[in-house]
Amino acid sequence: GDAVVVAGDVSHQMEQLEATLRAFSERFAHVFFTAGNHDLWITRNDGGMDSLAKLDAIDRLCDRMGNVHSTPRLLRGDGSGAHKPGQGLWVVPLASWYDDSLDLTHFTPSLIHRAGDMRAFTWSDFALCKWPAALLRPSDTMTGHYPAGVACKLAERNEPSVREVNEALCGAVGDAVLSFSHFLPREQTLPDWLDPAGLSFSPDWVSHPAGGTAVNFSRVAGSRLIDEQLRRLTAGGGGGAGGG
Repeated sequence: GDAVVVAGDVSHQMEQLEATLRAFSERFAHVFFTAGNHDLWITRNDGGMDSLAKLDAIDRLCDRMGNVHSTPRLLRGDGSGAHKPGQGLWVVPLASWYDDSLDLTHFTPSLIHRAGDMRAFTWSDFALCKWPAALLRPSDTMTGHYPAGVACKLAERNEPSVREVNEALCGAVGDAVLSFSHFLPREQTLPDWLDPAGLSFSPDWVSHPAGGTAVNFSRVAGSRLIDEQLRRLTAGGGGGAGGG
């Protein structure tokens, strides 16, 4: 049967998230989901949990629904059930967050003056997500901290999935991969990086009225940890990789 990928930002309300995923599950044989930042916002209806606990709750919700998957699954056949040995598509949701590895000022230091004060960058995650103190560092954001350790923490959650799929491909179980994450995996995928094959960033690319916002957005856009993991999915296995 058909499958659909839902790459997050459905709702911060668990009831709305469940209703949306259920609607998809009634129309598709397989629904693959990974949480976005909005899904992990914390409200008074979340019973005092933090955003890591809410991610756990979302994973349990997916498990209960049966055909909604937040972990890898191997899809085989063309709907008729027929397939050749070894064939199959691994669909791999990757939990993700952001760190400063895509920060444009690392690649072009002269852009620091375009970014300005991060306190003026009203990124709601800083106030609405709740993380363990060990994952935060002091910063000039609107809340005085930045979730520097969250991307690594969520990458650790992906490790069993990465190993499972890589070992399966190396053993000729499946021959292709579709991976997906909510956040961006490398700097060339930033919306203002106008040369996707280029290794350097031109300041001219942010010489528009929203240039300062573009620079600040690069600090909350994704993490190179995602790129590292999706590349390891097929390392040595010979499977075709897709997604990001």
